[in-house]
Amino acid sequence: MKNKSSLIRKINEVCDCKDKYCLLKEIIVCSHQDPRFLVQLALIERFKYNQSEKAGKDIGWETAHLDWVCNGYAKTFSELYTEDINIDILYNKIKDAMKK
Repeated sequence: MKNKSSLIRKINEVCDCKDKYCLLKEIIVCSHQDPRFLVQLALIERFKYNQSEKAGKDIGWETAHLDWVCNGYAKTFSELYTEDINIDILYNKIKDAMKK
């Protein structure tokens, strides 16, 4: 695994589980070598929540994912992502960049 400690740090940032041992976290650590994938999933989930709030209904994961990709959020993510950036800060930077 490329950088297990970096991945674990991002998983802990994304997952709110406070248990000392979490089976889901362990599965993710063993199955993904790059925290980038996990971070982008978390951002799409946040995007889905915000878009659903605006729409007044759940837009669904498929719609959120398609909007994320087709409207340029994924491209902006790829330009702004670094392993050291906090997820909240990254999401806000992406939103700001998309307003321009």
